[in-house]
This record gives sequence, C-alpha cells and structure tokens, in this order.
Amino acid sequence: SRFRSKSMTALASISSIKLDGEVKSIRLPIRITSSKFIALIPGEKFAVTGVAFPTAERRVAALIATTGNFEKLSQANYLQRLSAKIRDSFRKSAISVGGAGGALIPGLVIGDTSLEEPSFIIDMRRVGLSHLTAVSGANFAIIAAFLLWLSQWVFKRVRSRLILTSLVLIGFIFLVRPSPSVLRASVMCAVILIAKARGVKADSLPSLGLAIAFLILMDPFQAIDPGFALSVAATAGILLLAPKLEKFSPLIAIPLSATIMCTPIILAISGLFSLVSIPANVLAGPVVAPITIVGFIAAMLSPIFPGVSHVLLLLIKPLANFIVWISNTASGLPVLMLPKSYLGAII
Repeated sequence: SRFRSKSMTALASISSIKLDGEVKSIRLPIRITSSKFIALIPGEKFAVTGVAFPTAERRVAALIATTGNFEKLSQANYLQRLSAKIRDSFRKSAISVGGAGGALIPGLVIGDTSLEEPSFIIDMRRVGLSHLTAVSGANFAIIAAFLLWLSQWVFKRVRSRLILTSLVLIGFIFLVRPSPSVLRASVMCAVILIAKARGVKADSLPSLGLAIAFLILMDPFQAIDPGFALSVAATAGILLLAPKLEKFSPLIAIPLSATIMCTPIILAISGLFSLVSIPANVLAGPVVAPITIVGFIAAMLSPIFPGVSHVLLLLIKPLANFIVWISNTASGLPVLMLPKSYLGAII
C-alpha cells in the first residue's frame, strides 16, 4: 500500500535484529517504509537496514524507515507464490482493459486497489460505496454461493460440494489478502459449512457471534478496527432488519438495513453521513454479483489464458463503468453530507 508520494509502507515481522554488530533473535510486528518499490510478496523473508522510530500505531512495535536495498532470504510457500502470480496477471489484464471501470474490477474481485485513483476512492467513500473499492465479506459470500451452485453439477453428495467449496475459499483468502471483513465472512461461512456437513441447521446470527469472538481472540486489534466494526454492523443489520423490511420494500431492504446499523459507527468515525448512500447502493447492488463471479473466473484463468481473461473483463467492464458513473454522479450533488451536530438533533 502507499505511504506518501514515491513511498511505500507494509506490515512485517522481525525475526532477528543486528545492533552494534550483535545479532539478536526477536519476534515483533513492525511497519516498514521505503522510498523504493518493495518487490516482495507475503511470506517471503528478507534483510534490510533501517532506522527505528517510535510509533503511535498500536498494532506494531516500531516504525522502520529502510535505508538500504531489500535482500530476499527465502521464498514464500507455493500457495502464496501462486496467489501473487494470479494477482499480477489479473492486474495486467485489467490494465489492458483500461479506464476507471477496469481499475475497479481487481479491487472489487481480489482486493487489489493499486490501479484505483485516490480521487475515485474518495468519491466512492463520499457516496457510501467504499465497500466496492476493495473486496469485502459480500464478495466472499457471492463466491461461496457460486461455488456451491456450480459444484452440484460435478458432485452429487452435499459433503463433497462443501469440502470443495471450503478448499477453494481457503485459497481465495490467500488470493485477496485477508482484511477484517473477509476474515469475518470466512469464519462465519466456515461455521455454516461445517454445520451443514454434520446435518445441523445453522443459524447465521450465532455464526456471526462466533466469528466475532474467534477473530477478536486471535487478533484483539480487530476490536478497534473501524472496517471490522462496519462489516459486523452491516451483517447484523441484514440478519436482523432485512427480513422485516422486505415485507414493505424488498428492493432496498438489504442496503437500508445495513445503512441503519452502520450509521452510528460512521457518525462516530467521520461525523458525516451520506445522503445518497441508500439509492447509490440500490442502483449498484444488481451488478456486484456478475462482476464478482465473472471477475473471479477471469482471475483464475489469467495466468494460463490471458486472452480469455481479457475478454471476460471486457464483458463486465460496462457493469463496472456503471458503478463509476453512479459514484461520479452522486459525488457531484450539491448537498451530499450533513454534519454530525445537525444529525444529533434528529437521531
């Protein structure tokens, strides 16, 4: 990810450190910054010189400003290398398609936002569509549903379909590089798949609760991550409010229920609320699933059949351009946000 202009930043873990000629073993999470491109993938071990600074970031122990070249010491495992190859080839296919729509597709499908312009990301955030600029739990659920539907033509046994879907989804987690929403969706999906394999009726709300508890126990910093909080709130809204709202307005039940639950968190974080979030999500909703499914197939084929991947991206580019049009149109409205102080009198 980007730190400043002509700079990069990444999270890493120190396994050893050399101070005054003495090497000491240590294991600490750190953040590194570099004025050069960091040509590394997750899982690779490397050596680099740098200067350590204290940091206010709670997730890491220090900020390391690198001053030398990165020396790769060992390779990542096969799955991580394969994921990096797919991401690189899919990015090239998206570049060949071009345009803001072509730049949006890798972000929406595999979480690669490197092609998206900062101004576009800001506009998407202003209109309440920021969850589409990078892969989210919704995309994870779409892929899971697609795999379960597709596998019925190959396997007759439900357990075989669940095993195949689980294996592919594990690979998908490596591919998209886990974010809080993806981790939440993957754990909840795993609980549901296991329950179905055992013939037990799974309830989504307890699954969400188990996912929250498990992820916070594994990584306590998730508890203060705004993205994780918004993801959980949106899911809870869909589970609790959407079934009731569908009786009155099926079209906007899901975006409205998610928005209602997320609004208090959005106000606490930014103090602003998008007036066009619900209509923007209603308009964009129908095209998200086709982009996700066709884009996922294109990503899988991109290393072997780049031409086929290019054609598939051309097919869904108009749908991605439609989301771009929604963002550009809605962000240009004269009255878009209300200040928190004003909303406080209403809420």
